[in-house]
Amino acid sequence: MHYRNLFKNSATVILLTAGATGLRYLFNPTLGFRSPFLFHVLAIALAAQIAGTISGLLTTGMSMALIGYFFIPPIYTFGLRADPADNLALLLATAVGIVLSLFGGQRKRAEDQLRRLRYHFESAQHIASTGSWESDLVGPLWWSPETYKMFGVETGTSLHTEDFYDLVYPEDRAKVLDAVKNAVEGGTDYEIEHRIQRKSDGEVRLVHQQAKVIHNGAAHLIGSIRDITDKRRGELAQQILGGLLQVCSACRRIRDGSEEGEWYSMEGYLRAHTTARFSHGMCPDCGKQWSRRS
Repeated sequence: MHYRNLFKNSATVILLTAGATGLRYLFNPTLGFRSPFLFHVLAIALAAQIAGTISGLLTTGMSMALIGYFFIPPIYTFGLRADPADNLALLLATAVGIVLSLFGGQRKRAEDQLRRLRYHFESAQHIASTGSWESDLVGPLWWSPETYKMFGVETGTSLHTEDFYDLVYPEDRAKVLDAVKNAVEGGTDYEIEHRIQRKSDGEVRLVHQQAKVIHNGAAHLIGSIRDITDKRRGELAQQILGGLLQVCSACRRIRDGSEEGEWYSMEGYLRAHTTARFSHGMCPDCGKQWSRRS
């Protein structure tokens, strides 16, 4: 990787310097004798922006050498010129090149650092199955790439608040709307678990959301969303396999958690704790009994 970058940066310096020299020959009749400085200063700025400070400084050195050797009398010689104005022009151009190299390189380092931080942020979200989002409740939504993936929506798709609610599982929409309303009206953060239905394949998933409400003239929400489907399935399987479910011996309902927990039917318990959906029918034995009764 190091040698590849070195080759790329060297090629950038050579091409930009050569390009500036070629443009000088092309436009010199129109722009006049001092035209090489214009093109080479532009080449220095581009080299620093594209490849960093070192490349900018190398372009500065090569450019000043080429200008002095090819374009300032006496032609094809190095060293100080007879005209002090020529020496001053070279000195000023060199100083400008150094300044551009330093500032351009600093900007490139900042952009590289920003790209690295974004890459690590998106990688961490992918590993943790966690996305982030932002909404002002009336305008477009902002979703991180992992949030798009979680909802089965193509990354970069333009979305609004109603698009989010369309993806919330129908039976959970009222619960989510109430949570958002209470948080906005009370100015408090909120935390909720609910189901979503992925747009790409219709799969129902269980998610955990947290959001912070910011009031700056209007309500603004910044939140995170985490897919907990597999985690919840694992917890349920552990409870079942470990014999930890409390089942009423008379009605066969299941108690949720502690002694104060709510009693659910089997179907209700699975609906509350998993993303399972149900279709109803009769097993063969019940079908036979029902036909005899009728």
